[in-house]
Amino acid sequence: MKKTTLLLLLLGNIVFAQQTEILSNEITLGKNSQRFFIKENKDYRLSEYKQVFSNPEAISYIKRARTNKTFGDILGYIGGFGIGYGVASAVSVKSSDPNYKSKRKDGWVIAGAGLGVIGASIPLYLSFGKNIKKGIETENGQNTTSLSTTQLNLIVNDNGAGFSLTF
Repeated sequence: MKKTTLLLLLLGNIVFAQQTEILSNEITLGKNSQRFFIKENKDYRLSEYKQVFSNPEAISYIKRARTNKTFGDILGYIGGFGIGYGVASAVSVKSSDPNYKSKRKDGWVIAGAGLGVIGASIPLYLSFGKNIKKGIETENGQNTTSLSTTQLNLIVNDNGAGFSLTF
């Protein structure tokens, strides 16, 4: 009796523990650069956009987004270098130097210019995000048909009766 009760309990747990994954042709945005695009439970990087997108309009949005990201990265690196170099040169000037005030001011000017360059990269990053979202929405708008349909059939044959679930 104990064995059959345990078997029924375990069978009930096994039945409810199953997870169904529905493959969707819809593209979603991942959380990091390793999983930038997710399509049919497969991860793609940003550089692999040609494998993910088939709509020419969506591809043009993704190309525009990549261009914005590239220029934003370049401006961000230059601005970061300017801030680091400017602050370091402004702080490291010795007070015994005869041109102390001039060199210190030059360092802060370089740091300010670096901050301005970083500020110029912000609209590029915002445009990057908007173009990525537009590309995904354009591609998903084209893919309105679902990949699979789920059917439940009752089967009766010589071996007995049962259900057949196809998806």
